[in-house]
Amino acid sequence: MKCRQVKIVLAFVIVILCNNAYCLSDDHVSYKTWSPWEVDAVLTAWGIRKYKSPNAVFESVAKGTSVDKILSLDTPYSNYKRTGTKSAFQVFVESEFVKDKCVTKLVEISKILELTAWRKSEYPYAVELEEKLVPFIPRRPIKGGLMPAFKVIDDFCGYSQ
Repeated sequence: MKCRQVKIVLAFVIVILCNNAYCLSDDHVSYKTWSPWEVDAVLTAWGIRKYKSPNAVFESVAKGTSVDKILSLDTPYSNYKRTGTKSAFQVFVESEFVKDKCVTKLVEISKILELTAWRKSEYPYAVELEEKLVPFIPRRPIKGGLMPAFKVIDDFCGYSQ
């Protein structure tokens, strides 16, 4: 293979990787979800901020607004979305190989709240976290606004001390 051909192939590989978000800088990557935020999406945003991209920003947009697949949360085409058997947060944790005792508990809670909401009263710790989080979750399209909710999650995990 000639040098020019190698350069073209390498450039093509770089474009493919960058389109898959591997070349994105950590600085202020902006993830979007549809408004209103749900507990599962908030947990996923918290996980991204804590374990993947510390400077990420989050925005909720009007339901149905087109959002980038790579940088979306819990929308039909996003990488981190709820399935029939997994919460969006669980998908994030598994795909990013996050290992943490509290994260394991949060995955369980997200599954209870997202996949078996009719049974959540059987899990008082899940109800307790949901009741603490909901007042801090933005209900309308907004850029930012999740830091108070992130603090609730950090407090739940004992990370704030």
